[in-house]
Amino acid sequence: MFALFDKNERLNAVEFFEPAQVFLGDQQLLGMPFGEAKRLLAAVGGDVEEEDAGASCANIGIGLYVPAARDYPDDPVETVIVFKEGYYDQT
Repeated sequence: MFALFDKNERLNAVEFFEPAQVFLGDQQLLGMPFGEAKRLLAAVGGDVEEEDAGASCANIGIGLYVPAARDYPDDPVETVIVFKEGYYDQT
């Protein structure tokens, strides 16, 4: 797990990777196929924005990292970041 702080040393985000377990409801996001994880985020109200290496939902503060997401949408989610509002505006 990585904890990410802003310039004022306030927690901005937490990024998780295996062997952590990150659940959205009763679904484990780490290791889930990328396409399935995107559908789950959308189902809970996430505005999914795809990126070259994953997707993020600024409105619910969750991002997924899948290195080859564009070419291999069934690859597993490698990391999940949970972030506060405005996190991506500061990076």
